[in-house]
Amino acid sequence: MMRTWWVAALLGLGGCGPAKSGGETGDGGAGVPAGCPRFGAAEARGTVARAELVEASGLAASGRHDGVVWSHNDDGDEDGVLYAIGADGSDRGSLRIAGAAPTDWEAIASDGAGQLYVGDIGDNDRSRDSLRIWQLTEPAALDQDQTAAVATPHSLRWPDVPRDAEALVVDPETGRPVVFSREPGRSVLLRLPASGTEGEVLGELSLAEGPLAGTGEVRGADVDPAGGVWVRTDDAVAWFPPLGGLAATLAGAPCPAVAPPEADGEAIAAVAGGYLTLGEGSAPTLWGVAEVAR
Repeated sequence: MMRTWWVAALLGLGGCGPAKSGGETGDGGAGVPAGCPRFGAAEARGTVARAELVEASGLAASGRHDGVVWSHNDDGDEDGVLYAIGADGSDRGSLRIAGAAPTDWEAIASDGAGQLYVGDIGDNDRSRDSLRIWQLTEPAALDQDQTAAVATPHSLRWPDVPRDAEALVVDPETGRPVVFSREPGRSVLLRLPASGTEGEVLGELSLAEGPLAGTGEVRGADVDPAGGVWVRTDDAVAWFPPLGGLAATLAGAPCPAVAPPEADGEAIAAVAGGYLTLGEGSAPTLWGVAEVAR
């Protein structure tokens, strides 16, 4: 699968930036697996200019537009709008998914080649019969108030009991989206099936040990070009080195990374040389963290 990704210089990752927070981590200290990269401090890339984006609940790097990430509001955004954000937080346009009428939008994922997947996967009451994932092609040009020409809804349901979820990635092997449940101590991985609506359980991500232990529940995730997986909980970020498949990778030993100073952050996106995060609130800060050594 062809993937296009940002050049690190566009982000300023690893270079001089404005506000910084947090120290470096992943340097081979006690409890850190051998071979883990070191990460620099979280750096403020800019303030999100789009006034409507006040409850950012997902983040994904564009596969068609360098230096752009896509985000969206949580379930309050009834009209189903995606927002394009520049590397400095600038407003790069909006894209409406006609007929989406979100129940609880919680995540967005990119395949890196122009396909976006928007996860209407939240279920705080654990009562939804099925979830919905919208698939669409990124527009060739960015502009304000665009409408997606075609957006395909995929229905998905848990095979046992309903679960809340806030994280979504694209499986590099199959190109199908995978949902991460949000629950104490673990996260169940559910992949969209090739046919039908009953999801395929790939396994579980344990939150009982390692850098994610005691840091809350899974709030966001993304897959990098090499197949490594970023996972964000309430209070921490970790990177899982690629081990030949999504389930195997998430069963491996994670590397600790840097959590940005966000009071309520749910969004993380893999970019060249590191990752970006975005939290909720009016005029939120777009944060960047760079890998500085391995």
